[in-house]
Order: sequence, then structure tokens, then C-alpha cells
Amino acid sequence: MNIAGRMLLIAASASLLLGGIARANDLPLDFPDREILRPLVLPRGMGQLALGFSWLRTYQAFNDEGKLDNIGANFTETSGDFRIQGGVYNGVELQAGIPYISREMDGGEGRMIGFGDLDAALLLEIYRETTGRPTSVILGVRGIFPVGQSQIRSASGPLLHPPSRGTFAVGPMFAVKEAYSKNLAFLYSFEWDFYLKGKQKFDGNKVDSDYGDIFKAGIEPIIQVSDHIAIWLSVVYSKEYRSKLTYDGQTVAEYPAADLLEERPALELQFGHTFDIFIGTACRAWGKNQVGGWPVWAKFELRF
Repeated sequence: MNIAGRMLLIAASASLLLGGIARANDLPLDFPDREILRPLVLPRGMGQLALGFSWLRTYQAFNDEGKLDNIGANFTETSGDFRIQGGVYNGVELQAGIPYISREMDGGEGRMIGFGDLDAALLLEIYRETTGRPTSVILGVRGIFPVGQSQIRSASGPLLHPPSRGTFAVGPMFAVKEAYSKNLAFLYSFEWDFYLKGKQKFDGNKVDSDYGDIFKAGIEPIIQVSDHIAIWLSVVYSKEYRSKLTYDGQTVAEYPAADLLEERPALELQFGHTFDIFIGTACRAWGKNQVGGWPVWAKFELRF
């Protein structure tokens, strides 16, 4: 699919999502100003646009034994993320998003740049408590659609894999957000994406792809400093299972399993119902077959 086709698909997806938001001007916006009291799904009739950016530059990577090694060149990754969300019914949210990613090794050793895969999710709030200890519990399902850049031009290992895996995935999501006091809440999350077998281009040839699943879990304390400031102290673990590309029954590329444990402190500036700004970093505390370093990131959320 060419760039024009990808952009048309993105625009159509956004239009369908916006069209599905049952916005009613006479309904109150049931959305607290304080982050720790907010539910995990948007209220019926509310939409949200989120724009994210992250940047990482490092010369180190975790090897298959979990030790940091010098990779012999600087690795730079820059990414942007566009996401749109909408509350379509009470306790039901739809969302869709797509990243744009650039990965580059200094010294002309390789570069990958382009759109990643489009993901769409349906979230259902299965429990909500607004008095006593405010709690929100959701179940969800996400589908990942291969619309991005999946051409592999370099076999230099997992650091320069393309933005898109070139195949479909589907998986469950589960999260609990609970406020333990008026200034402290915890968010617990779990995601698992199951990838289907598919096709991908490798050095100009179409090969069979058998990508490993991706698992992610997080514990995220939220400290509400004031009505307009919250601090996130997230700890997130992710695992990518072993992947393999084959051509005519022969293995042409194999990516080992990769693990990553990150501590992700962030500052959230809240402006009531209207918008939020996040500024954060990440300490890659441990991993296997992943780059090290200290990513910096920011996110802007606008509600309407």
C-alpha cells in the first residue's frame, strides 16, 4: 500500500470513529478534573485527540544475557503517535492510532523510517465505583492492521527492524485504576497481542513471516499534587517473543526474544476538561536484545 493509500485509510478510520461518537450537548461531561478520579473510558459524547512524541539516542544495547554492551555506533529513534478516541455509549470507548517511526544507525549502517501499524481498540468498562474508593475496571480487545512500512532493507539485527511487522494481530486488554486516597491512585494494566502468520518483504523478496506475540504489563502510581498537577511513577515490563522470516522453507532472518523493564516518571499538567500535557523520560533498568538509554517523551491530549 502506497503513502496515499495509507493516509486515506487513516483519514477514513478517523472519520468513522468521529462519526460514531454520539455527542449530545444536553448531557453533562462526566469527566473529573483530577487525574486520579478519572475513569478509564471516556464518557458518552466526549472525544479526545492525543499527539505523542518520543526521542532516544544511545550507543548501548542489552545483549541476550541482559548486560549493556557498546553497539559500536549511535542509535537514534524518533517517533510520533496520532490517536483519536471517543465515548460512544456509557462505559464504551472506541479508539484508533498510528505511529510514525524513524530508526537510524550512525555511519551509514542503516535506517528505517515510515508509518507503523494502525491499531484500533474497543474498551468496555465492566465496573465503576465513584464513592468511597473510586475505581474503574475495563476489558478491551485490540486489532492491529499492517498498513505501515514493512520492507526490511538491513539484516543488522532487531535494532533496525521496520516500523510495521507486515501482519495482523489481535489481543485482549485489561486495566484497573483505583484511588487509595484523594492524592494517590494506582493503575494496573495488562496487554497481549497475538500475531498471525503473514508475508513481508526482505531484500526485495516476499518472505513468510512468523512473528512472536507481544506481552506488556504495568504498575503506575499516580500522585495528585494539586488540581492541575499529577506525577506518574510508572514501571512497565514488555516482552517480544522470538520472530522468524523464511523463504522457500529456509530461515533468512531470526529475531531473538526481547525483554524490557522501564521506569517511566512523568509530569502531567491538567487543564480541566479541555486538555492535558505530559512530559516524561524513561530509565531502561533491564532488558534483553533491546537498546538501552534514556528516552524523553511528551504527549498532548485535547478533549472535545
